[in-house]
Amino acid sequence: MADCGTQRMSRRRLVRGALLGALALSLATAGCAQGRPPDPAQTPVEIPRRQAARLGDAIHLLGFDLGPTMIQPSGVLELTLYWRADGPVPSDYVVFVEVTGPTGQVHAYKERLAGDDHLSPTQWRVGETVVDSYTLALRGDGPPGFYQVWVGMLDPSDGMRRLPAYGNGQRLANDAIRLNMVIEAEP
Repeated sequence: MADCGTQRMSRRRLVRGALLGALALSLATAGCAQGRPPDPAQTPVEIPRRQAARLGDAIHLLGFDLGPTMIQPSGVLELTLYWRADGPVPSDYVVFVEVTGPTGQVHAYKERLAGDDHLSPTQWRVGETVVDSYTLALRGDGPPGFYQVWVGMLDPSDGMRRLPAYGNGQRLANDAIRLNMVIEAEP
């Protein structure tokens, strides 16, 4: 059985711990009250079309969203990619998006700093889902038929070399990820 001195000391530790806990809670809530956003790594993101692929050592494509899949050959394609860093990202990678037509010819191409130009990849938090949107205008001379969308990343610190791309544990041809969606261009 504990003596009175030990009981008093335990009560003081309990009170001190409760005060520190209340202070920590107060500071956390004050941050929210000041308009600080919640930690993005803790905020769930709805990903309409899931597709898993890895680029380099630290970046995963989680999925995508694609606007209408029936478009005119001179139409506009709206694409959103969902990325996650599983470790520190060593360079500010550039995303490429390529749309190829029925014969394999490129009908739209775009390169841009990953992260929607708002948050460069070296600033991504581990575990954070990054929403990255693109608008691509298809050339007007494309034939009707089925089109594919390809994505990947380029490393500007290495002469814009493509990052190795992996899907289902296999290295992908041309280090490009073909999205699991076909777009049809109407005549």
